Amino acid sequence: MTPDPTASELPASPASHIRLFLEGVQEYAIFMLDASGTVLSWNHGAERLFGYRAEEAIGGSYARFFVPEDVRAGRPADDLRRADAHGQLAAEGWHARKDGTRFWATELTTSLRDERGRLHGYARVMRDATERKHLETELRRQADELAQANRRKDEFLAMLSHELRNPLAPVLNAVQILRHAPHDAAVVQRAGGMIERQVKHMARLIDDLLEVTRFTRGKVTLRPERLDLRAVVGAAADAVRARMRDRGLAFETTAADAAIWVEADPARLDQVLAHLLDNAAKYSDPGGRVEMSTARDGGAAVVRVRDTGTGIPPDVLPRVFDLFAQADTSLDRERGGLGIGLTLVKGLVTLHGGTIEALSDGPGRGAEFVVRLPLLAAGDAGPGPPPAIGLRILVVDDNVDTATSLGMLLEMHGHEVETAHDGARAVESARERPFDALLLDIGLPGIDGYETARRVRALAGVPRPLIIAVSGYGFDHDRVRGQEAGFDHHLVKPVDVSRITALLSASRR
Repeated sequence: MTPDPTASELPASPASHIRLFLEGVQEYAIFMLDASGTVLSWNHGAERLFGYRAEEAIGGSYARFFVPEDVRAGRPADDLRRADAHGQLAAEGWHARKDGTRFWATELTTSLRDERGRLHGYARVMRDATERKHLETELRRQADELAQANRRKDEFLAMLSHELRNPLAPVLNAVQILRHAPHDAAVVQRAGGMIERQVKHMARLIDDLLEVTRFTRGKVTLRPERLDLRAVVGAAADAVRARMRDRGLAFETTAADAAIWVEADPARLDQVLAHLLDNAAKYSDPGGRVEMSTARDGGAAVVRVRDTGTGIPPDVLPRVFDLFAQADTSLDRERGGLGIGLTLVKGLVTLHGGTIEALSDGPGRGAEFVVRLPLLAAGDAGPGPPPAIGLRILVVDDNVDTATSLGMLLEMHGHEVETAHDGARAVESARERPFDALLLDIGLPGIDGYETARRVRALAGVPRPLIIAVSGYGFDHDRVRGQEAGFDHHLVKPVDVSRITALLSASRR
């Protein structure tokens, strides 16, 4: 056997072997201290972890390896005292490298005594655990966020039950009033108005819930067109004037002198403004003031909605657009709502390429919401479509009252209307005479609305009509099936006739 030429260089004693082994360890910082905390030895792992060479570390106090706040708190001396008292001390904490950076370390300090029990010093073993610390911190943050989201979900479900039940009481009362005084015109008008308001309120709640589902799944699409922002803002203002007056609020609008052209979905933009104005009214007490203005600001069209209401607490302001976030979670639920409206508003504004900002000086100081949308260049602007009149429309719904009442409303807008109550009759009517538009329910007896639309689209020699679904089915898969069957638009019941007339007008451009 060929002798190892290096064998004669190896230390002779076991203690020397151990010392050589410890000095070569790379993953652990291992060093010895005397009884006062002065460094006596320094391995390669310590040099790698702290950045000090052996000649820099040995002879100095080990307190230099602690972060300044721990040094001020006396932790270096305290660690040695505890290790001496218990024989060993396992701990974790932040430490400082030579270059000033910090790292999180696991550490084990062992007191060393001779056979008479006299303290000679300490052995200290450390390992970098920064990555694990960051992972734990991130996991805790995510767990906290999930816990908060779960809490908001539970609060939301409780609010949902409350908010959906509330409108049913006045509706039921109004029905009983109508039964007792069916021939009193004034009573009928008041009760009818009561029912209309509450039904619209419930419809908005349900629409918001469906919208949130679509937003979270990325299924919301826009139908943009060039429009003057002032017109949309003016229409939104007109729609809330009566409510502002009923709540005893002063309501003012300020419009720019010239047209502010944007490319936007008018129905979605109206939804944004309706939510902001509804919030302003909801959170303002009688005698308060609500203002809405439009202006240009550089390359942006700006809408501001400002109120003198309850304001937004500083801790709520950063998350005011979060799903289910509300300042009022008290039992009386004085202001109402589900805490999803502003989430929808932000989503819709973002889809338009715009931004929205919430401002408030705190409770009792009012709030302001600022919407900014991309402004169209002057050459891109143009007038919107004229209102459609005199169209031939087929309304198809198995509920006779629904079909008849919608037909009456469309006739009041100058259209010629025919009704049908099943899919087969609808197809036959479309074959017999051409229609400009079909308003088609989905849940029809016999052949459903999807199949009805397919058969109408397949009719030979018949001009292609606009087909709009007017249905209680409003989930994403319902809309996808409708598009595949040939529907142009999908509206969810109950539908304000203005949304239908807007689609009719757009189709005639």
